[in-house]
Amino acid sequence: MEGKISIINRIAKLGIDTILLNGNKCERLYDALIENKIIGTIVQGDNNESN
Repeated sequence: MEGKISIINRIAKLGIDTILLNGNKCERLYDALIENKIIGTIVQGDNNESN
């Protein structure tokens, strides 16, 4: 099984943004879904057209 970072990198290559947050803090997922400010990491998808 691949690690989280490897999977996130594969998703980013598809041009999809990903949010990495602590799932043990249940309010963080809810806040992310309703677009409130959260503590976490955003990995921006690769928008390069050459892929």
